[in-house]
Amino acid sequence: MGFGLNLGRFIVDGVVQYIRTEVDRQIGGESENLNHTYGGYPVSVDAKGELWGYGLTVSYNF
Repeated sequence: MGFGLNLGRFIVDGVVQYIRTEVDRQIGGESENLNHTYGGYPVSVDAKGELWGYGLTVSYNF
């Protein structure tokens, strides 16, 4: 969702974003790259989550 306001010489723009994962990502020791990074030990990872992002920009026109 975003917005923009024109206030004469000032312009204000903003955004809010929400992202969430739909499916859990699971790695159960089959990743050779991860296993190598941690000394050859099998690495298991379970990842899921959400992300909030937001921003605000204020501009001035001369």
